[in-house]
Amino acid sequence: MSETLHILHPKSRIDRYELLVNQLFEQRIANFLLWDNPIGQSMKERRSFVNSGHRKIVQYAKDNGLKRIIIAENDITFTDKGAWDYYLKQTPESYDLFLGMIYVGNIENGRLVSDASGFTLYTIHERFYDFFLNVKPDHHIDRAITSYHERFEFKVCHPFVCYQNNTQSDNTMGKPNLMNYLKGRELFTSSVGSDHLQSDSEENLV
Repeated sequence: MSETLHILHPKSRIDRYELLVNQLFEQRIANFLLWDNPIGQSMKERRSFVNSGHRKIVQYAKDNGLKRIIIAENDITFTDKGAWDYYLKQTPESYDLFLGMIYVGNIENGRLVSDASGFTLYTIHERFYDFFLNVKPDHHIDRAITSYHERFEFKVCHPFVCYQNNTQSDNTMGKPNLMNYLKGRELFTSSVGSDHLQSDSEENLV
């Protein structure tokens, strides 16, 4: 059975829906669930709703005994065709969080060594559910969780497979140009995926 992508998607964000569907179609993601979530009025309320939305999905994974769960936000944009499959194949054997990208933060040998921003796409292992759910952030959940990078295995996909589109943010209600934060970062392209598949095939040759 193929992986299910769980997407935090307030129904009121109809401006993002078509963009999201196009991304799912291009990546051939047939199994996905959209999780409705309120947005809120004040910045504090909006941030709280985003945080609780992520926690709600993780609680679902725990309650249903899932070994892992993959979560995305509805402004996700994959870097190229094949990025989703590449991300799945790069999932490490050992991890607590496996991030599809980050905007701010430091990475060494594929491991996060600082707090970071960017919960656009991530996989969470069952061994990390309880800790994740017990963190009660008073600011952005990605920064709150990744601040524990020294205690846990937070790994990041290389190259990055996604980023956020420039639609209005649920947190700030502005339209931030986050691409500036990706300068100097390597992004997945279909040629990377082709090289990866070729390498796998060569390893299987006798």
